[in-house]
Amino acid sequence: MKTTKMKTAKKKTSKAAPQKTSALKKNRTPAAPKSHPPSREKSAHSSRKPAPKMSSLSWLDEKLFRVIAEQSSDIIVILNSRGKILYANPTLEKILGYKVNKRIGKKAFGNIHPDDLARVERAFLAFVGGDQKAPRKNEVRIRDIHGNWHAFETIAYHLARKDEEGSLVVNLREITERKKTEEALKKAAAEWRSTFDAVTDAICLLDQDRRILRANIAMGKMFNLSPDQLVGKLCCEIIHGKRRPVPNCPAVKTKKSRQAEETELWLNERCYHVAAYPACVSDGDLETIVHTISDITRRKLTEGALMDAESKFRTIFHMASDGIILARLGDKKIAAVNHRICQWLGYREDDLLKMHISEIHPESFLPHVIEHFEKLAGGEIEVARDIPLLKKDKSVLFTDVSASKMIYDGHQCLMGIFRDNTERRRMEETLRENERRMFYQEKLTRLYLDTSPAFLVAIGFDGKTLMMNASLLKALEYTTEEVLGKDYLSTFVPEEDRPALGEIFRQIIQAGKNTVNENRIVSKSGRIYLVEWHGQPVVRDDKNSFFIGAGIDITQRREAQRALALSETRYRRLFEASQDGVLLLDFNTGNIMDVNPFLTRLLGLSREEMLGRPIWELGPLCDALFNKEKFLELRRKEYLRYEDTPLQTKDGRLAFVEFISNVYLENGFKIIQCNIRDISERKKAEEALRQSERLYRLLVEKMSDVIWTADVNMRTTYVSPSIKNALGFTPEERMRQKPEEQLTPDSLALALKTWQKEMLLEKQGGGDPNREVTINLEYYHKDGSTRWFETKITAMRDHGVSRDITEILKASEMVKQRDVLYRKLSQNVPGMIYQFQRNPDGTYCIPFVTDSIRNIFGCSPEDVRDDFSPIARVLFEEDVEKVIQSIEYSANHLTLWQAEFRVQIPGGPIRWILGQSSPEKLSDGTIIWHGFVTDITERKKTEEALRESEDLFRSIFQHHAAVKLLIDPDTGQIVDANEAAADYYGWPLQQLKNMKIQDINILSPDKVKAEMSKVVAKKKIRFEFQHRRADGSVRDVEVYSSRILSQGKNLLHSIIHDVTERKKFEEDLKESQKYAESLIQNANVMIVILDLDGRIVLLNEAGQKLTGYEETEALGKSWFELVVPKERYPDVWKEFEKFKNSKQILDTFENPILTKSGEERIISWKNSAIVKNNHFVGTLSFGLDITERRRAEEEIRQLNELLEKRVEERTRELEGFSYSVSHDLRAPLRAISGFSHALEEDFGGKLDEQGKDYIRRIKAAANHMSELIEDMLKLSRITRTDMDMVRVNLSDIARSIAQELQNAHPERFVAVTIEEGLEDNADARLMRIVLENLLENAWKFTSRKENAKIEFGALSEGTKRVYYVRDNGAGFDSRYVGRLYSPFQRLHEPQEYPGTGIGLATVRRIIDRHNGSVWAEGEIDKGAVFYFTLNEI
Repeated sequence: MKTTKMKTAKKKTSKAAPQKTSALKKNRTPAAPKSHPPSREKSAHSSRKPAPKMSSLSWLDEKLFRVIAEQSSDIIVILNSRGKILYANPTLEKILGYKVNKRIGKKAFGNIHPDDLARVERAFLAFVGGDQKAPRKNEVRIRDIHGNWHAFETIAYHLARKDEEGSLVVNLREITERKKTEEALKKAAAEWRSTFDAVTDAICLLDQDRRILRANIAMGKMFNLSPDQLVGKLCCEIIHGKRRPVPNCPAVKTKKSRQAEETELWLNERCYHVAAYPACVSDGDLETIVHTISDITRRKLTEGALMDAESKFRTIFHMASDGIILARLGDKKIAAVNHRICQWLGYREDDLLKMHISEIHPESFLPHVIEHFEKLAGGEIEVARDIPLLKKDKSVLFTDVSASKMIYDGHQCLMGIFRDNTERRRMEETLRENERRMFYQEKLTRLYLDTSPAFLVAIGFDGKTLMMNASLLKALEYTTEEVLGKDYLSTFVPEEDRPALGEIFRQIIQAGKNTVNENRIVSKSGRIYLVEWHGQPVVRDDKNSFFIGAGIDITQRREAQRALALSETRYRRLFEASQDGVLLLDFNTGNIMDVNPFLTRLLGLSREEMLGRPIWELGPLCDALFNKEKFLELRRKEYLRYEDTPLQTKDGRLAFVEFISNVYLENGFKIIQCNIRDISERKKAEEALRQSERLYRLLVEKMSDVIWTADVNMRTTYVSPSIKNALGFTPEERMRQKPEEQLTPDSLALALKTWQKEMLLEKQGGGDPNREVTINLEYYHKDGSTRWFETKITAMRDHGVSRDITEILKASEMVKQRDVLYRKLSQNVPGMIYQFQRNPDGTYCIPFVTDSIRNIFGCSPEDVRDDFSPIARVLFEEDVEKVIQSIEYSANHLTLWQAEFRVQIPGGPIRWILGQSSPEKLSDGTIIWHGFVTDITERKKTEEALRESEDLFRSIFQHHAAVKLLIDPDTGQIVDANEAAADYYGWPLQQLKNMKIQDINILSPDKVKAEMSKVVAKKKIRFEFQHRRADGSVRDVEVYSSRILSQGKNLLHSIIHDVTERKKFEEDLKESQKYAESLIQNANVMIVILDLDGRIVLLNEAGQKLTGYEETEALGKSWFELVVPKERYPDVWKEFEKFKNSKQILDTFENPILTKSGEERIISWKNSAIVKNNHFVGTLSFGLDITERRRAEEEIRQLNELLEKRVEERTRELEGFSYSVSHDLRAPLRAISGFSHALEEDFGGKLDEQGKDYIRRIKAAANHMSELIEDMLKLSRITRTDMDMVRVNLSDIARSIAQELQNAHPERFVAVTIEEGLEDNADARLMRIVLENLLENAWKFTSRKENAKIEFGALSEGTKRVYYVRDNGAGFDSRYVGRLYSPFQRLHEPQEYPGTGIGLATVRRIIDRHNGSVWAEGEIDKGAVFYFTLNEI
């Protein structure tokens, strides 16, 4: 067999490697079987011993050796005893790169590693000199031709016998890769041990009998044992203290299933995640089990707290008395609803959760809804009123809505709280109806004053006239403007009657009582009326007290008696229907003589219980207002007043009243009248207003969402204060920023694209008006970082990352066999295992890391093996410095490194990472950390969700506008209360929390407990109670109460609404309706209400009496067909048809009607529109019978025509007389003036000073008389001259006159102001005369002022323009203003200011001819203003 093999080898050699054979030949001489190098050595060193001969090998052996050597994969060399190479096979060149022929004869030790050289040389010498039979083994490192080191295992043996000098054959087998593998295995084992011990979770390796083979440090710490003490023990013995495994043991289940198993375990009040993983499985046999134990107590507690908070939120959410809807801001889908909203709308909860928010609002109201929701979002309003909800049955429910933004289920949502306002709307509608009726009542009263035939007058205690009604004005022949402020006695009472009437006035003031007397009044024309006056003083204060007088012309006794009876009836009705309490007392005894119904209701006493009794014996009045001493005080002072006095009624109710009492005479007897006004509701309304203001301020201050608005260019126009917390900017800073200063470039591009798309939709009209667009945008924070927000057109916020747990990368293929256990462990430990290295030059790298780095940092292990920057690039910018600082601190102190930080892979969300590792410092200064990182995003998310849930619960509870309490049903203890509750009840919040509900509810404790048990049993949730407040007041409340679970205990969540005002309002409304109906029916003028078709809706008693039709005959009939027949009054019907078409009513008009008896009466109408819900539904008309007045007016008209003819005749006579008089007077005046001049010229030198003075006086008097005559002629001409009415520029005329005055008096400087553009229709010549007189007067009367000012301008009074000339000159006493316009009347002496007194009389006559008015105001030394109007008719 050997021969065969050798032949085969030889054939191979001869065919396959001819080049190698020639190489061997090259190494030997042809003559002998000696190698070539020894022969060369011999020739070179002839003195040395000859080279060893190859005679030790036979020729065949030599051939065999060469074949084997040349085919060997090992390096084979032959060395002589001095270590020189005699032979080397070709493998030397293959492995080390050296040419064989160049190595022959060279020392073999030249390329050996310095660390190995000495050892190799010693071994060589020992071997050469030692036993030559046994081969020697060693290891050595040799450098190749490129400078790389190769490891070899060497075997050396001798080729010659011991007694001969022979050669040494050395076989070098390369073991470089094996060495690397062994080194890698050692390194991996060390890394595995380091990582195994660095993991904070407890880990152990179990054999098939569940005995611990190895445990890490964390497991030893968990059970207070060292890792070595744990080895060999059963895992169940260590964990549970038992020799047998517990049920559901993961290790037992893994042994059976060959799969990973896990469970949760509570141990010593801590919760652990226990898992087992199969490892080292070969040929189906399980060799090792990896057992991990992780402490998850914090996570479980967090989850429990979150569930508890969620339970609280859900309970409050669903048991709220208001409807609540959460809608996602992105797709506008409904995200959550409470039970109340389902009950209102008639849908099931799961049906509503499939709906869009627009589906629950009527389509026609959507613009209204959107507008108000935008105002809510923008912070313009706190509550949106009258938002309609569309029920399933298509009916509509109106609500008031408040809204706020919140995160719910990972989405940005808008939470709307809907409150049913049906009751409020009903009350408001009733209030509007009541106001409408009161409006009619006011109009009725005003109309009564204007149309009453009785004389009505109001006179101040100072004697000035304050008011006269139309009847009295007509009788006295004055206008309202002429009588106001006039002294009543001197103007309207004959002189001989004034002393007696003045005495009566003084007695009334002193006695303060009503009076009846007869006196005379005189009209402007001198007509005397004898009037029976009924006067009453109204005492307020010294300046505002006055008399009210009602007078009857007793010339017509019948009308006076009827007026008196009507007055008595009205007084009785006023007494009975008054909403103030009225008491009449006997002045001497204090006994109650009369009491009106309102006071009996207020006090809770019957009329019979009060009449005849002294007032101090009535409990309520005795306690609060009266006793005998106060009654005597009232008798002495004859007046008492109390304000804001608390009065406890018979039934214990507390009412606040205003009390006024005074004394008056009736038929010679003194009577005390007490007026008691209930002001409780006013006090309550004031308190409610204060509470409403506090709630409003609280809601605004607590709002936390960022709300903003922007213009079409995306510039922020408003942002809420919460921007400060969100992004660090104040609202003012934010509104100054441009969009590119707010958003990162990518987000800005996305926002612009979305914005432009929405603007285009709006422009084209194709956008859904209810759409909402949500995008995620990255905003700059003021500290330089960025924040992601989920952004709806007007508000921004973002939330949501998911936890990513990956497997550890498989171990290197090179160490696969030795690293199976390590790979299995790495794959099942959560997070990323790594080795981090800090080089001496301060650079970082990660020589080893599991494949989980791809999911956590977005790079591969190869990317970071020599470079840390791929990880640095994905670290959150604001966390980079913190991470680097923590690494350097750990390096400097060699302490455990642990940090929490954020990373963000491009295009991915922000993740929270927890890293931990232990440092080890090497001899060259390199520091290596062995550890792991894990993704804690879910934990952070859970903690954030818990915080948000808690904040949401506290926010809803604490900041809700409604009063809320949390009550222990077992004891009634108030566990918690919100600020609204503290404000409502009046106790400090902490004191309220220390109270029990029995301290507030006026029911007995047993009844309160019984009611609470109904809530616990879910039998009842709505109650009506009476609650006592800190100020002692008791309020009616409506309570919604539901059971919630908090920290394992049942509590009652109660929402309290005050319904006191509602109940009171309902009662007052009933009384008001009764009063209004009584007032309308008992009015002394006809009142008619018609619908749009003219049908009669109401006809009061006065109307029935006037028309002759009973109410049953008139209601529903056409008014026009009934009393205005078309064939008789076609013009009235035409006006009615115009009204039906245009719906435009005439405020006043007159028309005849035909009564049932056929009599025609003329009615003066005053009309008002009846509007309901912004729609015109009918008319309200007050009709006054003016038939008799029309007859009288016709008689007066005929009389006036006759008088005008007579006046015209007399005027012509007077004009002729005035001309003749002025002509006749001029002749003697000329003579007087001429002779006085002659005397002065001829005899002036002979006259003494007294004579000269007489001459001067004669001349001055003559000149003055001439001026008077000239002014008389001018005044006369003004009344006769024809007028040319044109458009006149009054500003230009005034400016011309002012310039003339300035030119005439250059020594004066007067500041003249003339308003531009004043034009009117007038006679230009006459208007120049008016302005000359007024401006010259102003110039004259400012002559003594240093800073004289004159102003001409105009004012607007409605459609009327009023011109004025104002100066700051001498002024005048306003008491004599009536004398200004009479000819020759002057208020200043001629020496002070010269003039004739004709100017203002001229002004008045010109203004009268222009159908205008003129009047003046002035004050001594403060100037005067003269006003005039033109063309009033």
